[in-house]
Amino acid sequence: MKRAKLTSKLKQETRATFLERGADYLLGITDTLYPIFIGAWAVSVSSKIGTFLLIFGAIWTGINAGAMLTVIPGYLGAAEVLEKKMREAEERQAKLRARAFMLQSQRKRARAKAFMLHAKRETTRAQALMIQAQQETTRARAFMNQALGTIASVGVLLGVTFAIVPEFLPESWLHRLGIVNSEAMSYFVLTGGSFFILTGTRWCLAVALRCVGQANDARNGAILIFGVNLILDPLLIVGAGWGLVGSTVGTITAQIVGIAYLWMRFRRNALNQVKASWRLTRDVQAQLWGESGGNMMLKETCYRSFPFLMIFLIDPLGVAVLSAYRLWTMIFPPLIGSVGLAAGTVMHARVATLMGSAKKNPTQIKALRMEYDTDRKLCTAYSSRLLVRYCFPASLLVVAVLSLIYLPPKVGMESGLYLLAFFGLGAAGWYTCSLNAVLELALQGAGKMQTLFLNSLARMVGQLLLSAGAVMLLPTPMAAISVIVIYNAFMVVAKRQLASMSKSVLK
Repeated sequence: MKRAKLTSKLKQETRATFLERGADYLLGITDTLYPIFIGAWAVSVSSKIGTFLLIFGAIWTGINAGAMLTVIPGYLGAAEVLEKKMREAEERQAKLRARAFMLQSQRKRARAKAFMLHAKRETTRAQALMIQAQQETTRARAFMNQALGTIASVGVLLGVTFAIVPEFLPESWLHRLGIVNSEAMSYFVLTGGSFFILTGTRWCLAVALRCVGQANDARNGAILIFGVNLILDPLLIVGAGWGLVGSTVGTITAQIVGIAYLWMRFRRNALNQVKASWRLTRDVQAQLWGESGGNMMLKETCYRSFPFLMIFLIDPLGVAVLSAYRLWTMIFPPLIGSVGLAAGTVMHARVATLMGSAKKNPTQIKALRMEYDTDRKLCTAYSSRLLVRYCFPASLLVVAVLSLIYLPPKVGMESGLYLLAFFGLGAAGWYTCSLNAVLELALQGAGKMQTLFLNSLARMVGQLLLSAGAVMLLPTPMAAISVIVIYNAFMVVAKRQLASMSKSVLK
C-alpha cells in the first residue's frame, strides 16, 4: 500500500514538473514569436538578447537550484527517519508503561519498577530523536532562507549591472547584439534589469516548492505566468502600440504575478516560517557556490554553451543547413530534454531524500537501494510514455509553425528537408536523451557533482573535436548529418557511463 502511494506521488510530481517545464518552454517560444508583429529587426534583437540572458541566467540560477535540490531533501529525509524512530520509541515506551501498570496491579513491584525504568529510557530516547529531527528541519529551513537571500541579492546586483552597462559599451558591440535604435536599447535595459531579479527569484521559489513536495504549486505558477504573458503581450504590442517595450512590460508583469502566487504558496509549505535571509554563513555558502552549486554551474556551462559553439562549425555549410540546425536546437534538446528533466528533477529530490535517510539509518541501505532502483525505473518508463504521447506531436507542430515563420521561401524547402533529416536522426536518441537526464539528475541528488561535470566536459570536448573533423573532411551540407549522428553516438556512450555510475548510489 505504501509503495503504491509513493508510485502515485512520483507519477504526479513527474507530470506536474513536465507541465511546468512545458509552460516555461512555451513562454520562451511566445516571447520569440510576438516581436514578429513589430518587424524583422525586433525578432533579431529579442532572439539575440533573450538567448544571451537565458544562457547566463540558467547558469547562475543552476548554482542555487542544484544545491537546494541536493541539500534540502537530504535534511528532510534525515528528519523523516528520525521522526519514524521517535514514533517507534514512543510506541515501545507506551507498551512498557502498560506492562508496568499491569505488573503493579498484580503486586509484582520489582518487575514493574524495571519496566518503568525502561519506559523512561525510551521516553528520553524519543525526546532526543525529536530534538535531532527538529535540528534537521531547522538546517533545511536555514539553507532555503540563505539560498533565497543569496539569489535575490545576486539577482539585484546583476540586474542593476545589466541595466547600466549598455551606457558604457562601444557602439559596435551594441550593434552585434542588435541594438540599433532607442527602442532596442530600452528593451535591453528592461529585459536585462528584470530578468535576473524576477526570473531568478521565480525559478528559486519553484525549486524550493519542489523540494518540499509541492510540485503542483510550481506547475500552477509557470502556467499562470504563461497565461498572463499570452494575454498581455498582444494587447501591449499591437493594441497599445508600445512595440518591443510592450513585450518586455508584459513579460515583467506576468513574472510579478507568478512570483506573488508562488510566494503565497511558499509561505504555506512544509517548513513554515521560510523567508529570505541575508545573514550568510560559511557552510551554506560553501554548498551554494562550491561542492554542489559550483560544479552544477560548470556542468550547466558546458551543457548550455555546446549548441552555440556548434553553430560556428555549421555556419560555413550554408544558410539552409544553418537555419535547419538553429530550428533543431530550439526544438529538440529543450522539448525532448524537458521530459527527462521533469522525471530527473523528481529523482534528484528523491535520491537526496534517500541519501539523507541512509545517513541516519545505515542498517537500511539495502532496502533504500531497492527503493532507488524501483523509483528510477518508474520515472524512466513514465518519461518515455510522455515522450510518445505529448512530445512527438508537439515537436511536429512547433517545427511546422517555426518553419513557416522563420525560413525564407527560397531556402525553405531545402531547410525543411534538412530539418526532417535532423529530426529523423535525432528521434533515435529521444529515449537515450531522456534517460540520460533522469540518471544525471539522480546522480546530482547523490552529490556526485564533480564527477558529472568532468564527464560532461569530456563529452563536450570530444563531440566538438569529432564534429569539427567531420565538417573539415566533408565541407558539404552532408557534414551536418554526420554531426547529428555523432551527437546520438555520444548520447549512447553517456548512457552507458551514467548507468554504470548510478550503480554506486546508496552502496
